[in-house]
Amino acid sequence: MWGVNVFEIPGISHLTALELMSELGHDFTRKFPSSKQFCCWCNISPNTKISGGKRISSHVPHRRNNVGLIFRSIASSLANAKNQLGNFYRRIRSRTGGKAAVIATAHKVAEIFFAMVANQTTYNPEKVGIDEKVLLEKRITRYKRELERITGTHIEIGNACVP
Repeated sequence: MWGVNVFEIPGISHLTALELMSELGHDFTRKFPSSKQFCCWCNISPNTKISGGKRISSHVPHRRNNVGLIFRSIASSLANAKNQLGNFYRRIRSRTGGKAAVIATAHKVAEIFFAMVANQTTYNPEKVGIDEKVLLEKRITRYKRELERITGTHIEIGNACVP
């Protein structure tokens, strides 16, 4: 119906694809100029209020949208998934909590979905997020620099820690 295989996106099953088809229709990309407006309509974007350069509040408005609920159910199903989106969900959950992780992951899945349908492209997991090994290496180098700053000496992580 949309010209792409949306089943390539992790978390989208036959039932959720049918629900999305019935809610969105075949030409929904003409109604939204960008994925940002699509996610806002789906009610999976935070309503951040800023005054004077400071963030006053940031929460998802209390509106009900069936498409947003579908994307949230997709995101919650990725909690234990062994892929890039599952890693993203768990990383956000460890930082902010479960509700924020579901919203952030639903937002990411909706952006991927909109981009696939609007641009008629296939799903590419390399473009989704950072690989866990790369993220772990970045953390190790960050902690190494922090230790060097605190102790004032050079530290070798590969072999052994030398004070």
